[in-house]
Amino acid sequence: MLSNQLVIDMKKIDLICIGNPAVDIVNSNGRTFINAGGPEMNTAVSFTQLGGTSGIIGIIGKDKYGKFLLSELKKHQIDFSRLRINKKSTHLVKITVTPKERIIKMLNPHYNTKLSSADEKYIKDSHAVYVRLVVKNFLECAKIATKLKKNFYIIFAVF
Repeated sequence: MLSNQLVIDMKKIDLICIGNPAVDIVNSNGRTFINAGGPEMNTAVSFTQLGGTSGIIGIIGKDKYGKFLLSELKKHQIDFSRLRINKKSTHLVKITVTPKERIIKMLNPHYNTKLSSADEKYIKDSHAVYVRLVVKNFLECAKIATKLKKNFYIIFAVF
């Protein structure tokens, strides 16, 4: 059973990442690697490894990949109390690496995470917000972060 219970007890989270975690499935030289991925997930993991606290607002599917992402979030002590779990499949990125090229296929594209009043409180209780420009509700995220006077970090994605 998937559960989005709070991983660690935090009064104030340093960085809230808004967007949907993904699972990267990399095929290279006949071997397959499965990693937690997506800019939001990678940023949250890196930030906690540097000693900060991070949380994530987004959506994952109720499937084996969603379970994998939850285990990775727990392992890296990333708060996922605002992560939604739905019946759709988790976002996957299949990457095939050959000596001449890298082929990337996106499966189960991102869902639009509508921010709730609970999300807004979560952001209010943080120090900063991180969001990709391609997130469908980017403007809503920017307005909330501005209204709450939070540091707002933007990443521009290539796809």
